[in-house]
Amino acid sequence: MSHATADFCFPIKVVIGHVIADFCFPIKVVIGHVINLLEKGVDYLFLPSVIDVPPQKGIRRSYICPYNQEIPHIIMSTIKPNVKILHPIIFFRNPHAAKHSLIRFGRTIGKSYRQIQHAINVAYKAQETFYQQVRRRGDEILRSIKDKALIIVGRPYNTCDRGANLDIPKILRERGQLVIPADFLPLDKYDVSDWPNMYWSYGYRILAAMRFIKDDERLFPVYLTNFGCGPDSFIHQYVRKELGGKPFLLIEVDEHSAPAGVITRCEA
Repeated sequence: MSHATADFCFPIKVVIGHVIADFCFPIKVVIGHVINLLEKGVDYLFLPSVIDVPPQKGIRRSYICPYNQEIPHIIMSTIKPNVKILHPIIFFRNPHAAKHSLIRFGRTIGKSYRQIQHAINVAYKAQETFYQQVRRRGDEILRSIKDKALIIVGRPYNTCDRGANLDIPKILRERGQLVIPADFLPLDKYDVSDWPNMYWSYGYRILAAMRFIKDDERLFPVYLTNFGCGPDSFIHQYVRKELGGKPFLLIEVDEHSAPAGVITRCEA
């Protein structure tokens, strides 16, 4: 595995020197991770093309952003690594589609049906255990809030990566704020199908989080996004309408963002 984003620091010109288009910051971070792996001398790169995830309540489609879908092809056309790239196309829209995608990939690397099925079962069980732990911890924290709390809302590759989000949750905690990831909220219970054709998986969860926050007077959102994020450019206006006038902090992060500027925004 590559190092944590915050544990390596490539000059942005190194990454930009590899790209042929102005991608969003998370894709540049991916390129940085790949460079980090290549410097370690790996023999293979596992870069799946994930197309979709299980849709939430009331939603028929739940797609991943096109840049995320195209990560292996972006890497092959920019860095052109001299190692073998494993880049299966994986659909997670339902267990059957996921199983079919993973079995097809597993057979290309010489695994038997039994081995693949066992790996799938173990993975789903581990993921569900993790979700249960997160939901349980979230319930505990929500019950304990006495004053107010800030909810970090956004895409998990931003909200859960301190290198990608400039450690904003820590900055807020150091200033006496209770900070909670949106993943701790019971978002699966919220139906936002009244926003028609919200087919972005993270878009649904962002709007569901905002609806939950609007209904709880103790909670206020900190919405993390990136310059040049196509899906979020549409979702911004829905977020404002969903909150119905409730104040929120929107912070856009890219490779040019500096901690000092972020600290000023948070303190304000």
